[in-house]
Amino acid sequence: MGPISQALGVKVERDRVQGKLKLSQKHYIENVLARFEMSDCKSAPTPLECKLQLDSGGDPCDVPYQELIGALMYLAATTRPDIMYSVSYLSQFSQKPTSEHWKLQKGFCAI
Repeated sequence: MGPISQALGVKVERDRVQGKLKLSQKHYIENVLARFEMSDCKSAPTPLECKLQLDSGGDPCDVPYQELIGALMYLAATTRPDIMYSVSYLSQFSQKPTSEHWKLQKGFCAI
């Protein structure tokens, strides 16, 4: 079968000489950005502000919030552990997301 090059949407690059293994999900990230109409977004240096406190009050908005949380959870669990805290924090609001929650969630998608 030969060496692995891709598995479950994760691209695998191996350099045996230098002893390095690189995992990438660039294609998956591009698909998520396209699905949520964010292909032209700008990157952010951090996923969320430090000590951000959100509440569940406000008018709920009709957006695919849980779908985006799921896509980001998969990404965080496989190759982007740096966004896990932010995704987990925002997942608390998945029952009644407001436009503020949606904006924050989409804000760190581009990282």
